[in-house]
Amino acid sequence: MRIGIVCEGPTDFLAIRYFIGQALNSRGFTGVEFVDLQPQLDATQSSAGWGNIERWLAQTTATLRVRRYFSGGLFDDDLDTKSCDLIVVQMDCDHLNDTSFVSFNAEKYGLANSIGQSAQGLYSFAVQVLERWCDLASLTQADVKRHIMIPAHLSTESWCIAAFKRNSDDPDLLTSSELVSEFMNMLHLSEGRAKPNVPINSIDKNVKRRESFCKRHASTCHPWVEHSTSFRKAVDKISSVIGQ
Repeated sequence: MRIGIVCEGPTDFLAIRYFIGQALNSRGFTGVEFVDLQPQLDATQSSAGWGNIERWLAQTTATLRVRRYFSGGLFDDDLDTKSCDLIVVQMDCDHLNDTSFVSFNAEKYGLANSIGQSAQGLYSFAVQVLERWCDLASLTQADVKRHIMIPAHLSTESWCIAAFKRNSDDPDLLTSSELVSEFMNMLHLSEGRAKPNVPINSIDKNVKRRESFCKRHASTCHPWVEHSTSFRKAVDKISSVIGQ
């Protein structure tokens, strides 16, 4: 089973590869391979962000995605490395109320959040946005099912926190500032370093550092990582499709 991943940046892809991969394996779905569609890890990296997802989906239209990644035979150069059985689209929810995001989706897609500001409301709105960006309306029902939307609340760093702490707390309940502090404290402890003695206001997105973290904690992350509500939903969605 090959699952193509479209996400904001490389640290999100690593959380998916190592933690969702381990969770699927623990549920009995072995041999799953994750294919980096967006971003491509061996390419020069631009800054991460939701615009990368929308831009990739707009350029790689629904029809083109089906022909290139699902059908095979039409784009020989891509077949060995990029063909896949499913496409999973992951986006963080921490920017859903940002003016730029709200304005962009209202102007280009006619979308506005009428669902609400609860965690579930924001999650549902993120799914709605991603489905519109994917242009699912132009696909057959069979190909719609091969596109899976998995928002993270507030970001995939919450999945990392759950994987590291291995307790029953749901890190999705943290505020944005609490998540940043918790993650950075945890990252230092994971590396055998003392917690920072000054407040940290941003998350370290260094790819090599993040991959070392994810590799280190992948084997022990399950079932604890599923205490993140958005992570559990992601694994449930993927499991329900590949288990058919």
